[in-house]
Amino acid sequence: MPLPDRPLRPADLGLLEVRFHEMYRRRYGRQIDGVAVEAVTFRVTVTASPARRGLPRWRRPRGATALRDRRRVHFPGGWVTGCPVYDRYALAPGTTLRGPAVVEERESTTVAPPRSRLRVDRDLNLVIVLDGGARS
Repeated sequence: MPLPDRPLRPADLGLLEVRFHEMYRRRYGRQIDGVAVEAVTFRVTVTASPARRGLPRWRRPRGATALRDRRRVHFPGGWVTGCPVYDRYALAPGTTLRGPAVVEERESTTVAPPRSRLRVDRDLNLVIVLDGGARS
């Protein structure tokens, strides 16, 4: 049920309850009396203007190399021996890697499957283009 596009006030509660019962009756063809109305799920849309200045960045450690390791990794179709494993924080904007590849960071791990391309955009997002051109 849509809510007003403003902060709710105690005076709104009665009208909201009446609207709820009207919508319920239209949708389900009946009314249930004596049961309190309860808000269970909220859907919220939030928008903001882009703020490119001041985005947090991490500093690339001096002398850091992005390639950390190579290891066996299983992908559909079999094992890849010597799959490169990269340090997420050492990848600079504009870096492009060919899959298969693994990118590790403290918070998560990103896997670029075989026949994909992983690119680090200017905002340090990892953009993966799968074989066939689909982005993920």
